[in-house]
Amino acid sequence: MLTESQLMEKWNPVLNHPELPAIESFHKKRTMAVMLENQEQSMAQEKQMLQEAGNYASQAANYDPILIGLVRRSMPQLIAYDICGVQPMSGPSGLIFAM
Repeated sequence: MLTESQLMEKWNPVLNHPELPAIESFHKKRTMAVMLENQEQSMAQEKQMLQEAGNYASQAANYDPILIGLVRRSMPQLIAYDICGVQPMSGPSGLIFAM
């Protein structure tokens, strides 16, 4: 598992893409980095399952940049950041902290 600073560095080209609206909040950037990493890992697992099932992995590879772009464009625009606490999870389940 990568640290928070490593994730921010890895996903910096996507987070600060010049053709997309800027993400002003550091919390949103940090959350986006974790979500992008989770999306990448999920796509890698699905691709592996497709390879086991047959020769469909090459078709699924074309959707990788589309899904990453979709996550990058849609997640910072959610109203959830304004009305409740958003906590990225590093796996399919995890602890939720509340004050």
